[in-house]
Amino acid sequence: MTRKGTCKIISILLGIDVMLIVLHSMGYYLRLFPPDSLVLSMFIFNSIVLLSMGIIAKIYTIVAAFVPGVIIVFLILYFSHAINDEHYTTIHSPIGNEAVVVLYSATSLGETMYSYDFYQSMLGGLLLKELNNRYSYMDFRQYDSAEDVLGMNDPTWKDKKHLIFHTASGEHALRLK
Repeated sequence: MTRKGTCKIISILLGIDVMLIVLHSMGYYLRLFPPDSLVLSMFIFNSIVLLSMGIIAKIYTIVAAFVPGVIIVFLILYFSHAINDEHYTTIHSPIGNEAVVVLYSATSLGETMYSYDFYQSMLGGLLLKELNNRYSYMDFRQYDSAEDVLGMNDPTWKDKKHLIFHTASGEHALRLK
């Protein structure tokens, strides 16, 4: 691989990193990764580009040394997110033109604390826009699941851009952008 080709690939890599950082700072997230995992998404994209660069340049000793390290770091990052017991649910509008992704988790120490974050699905579900409308509820064993606390099974779409959840503590309204 020539110096010019290497510079081109590194420029693409830096462009992808800058794009991911800008998207993250504006509240947009790639659906492929958990919303709080900027480092994980950058690591995966950089690894793919560098690995393909090594294969194209036919530097198999670097590739052979690089692959196990990438796999180990990826597994550590992935399992650190997997331990968090976070769940995703997508709620589609009746017309099908809008979708809201709910990221929720439950923490229990006698009572259960439920936390919900809401994202608007964009570009066919590839991109998520944070809605900045978090909901939390502390339950003392009155509800069976996190879905019941938020009322995920029976939300009401007021119109194309307004979604109402009938939660344990009253109505929780979301306004999509």
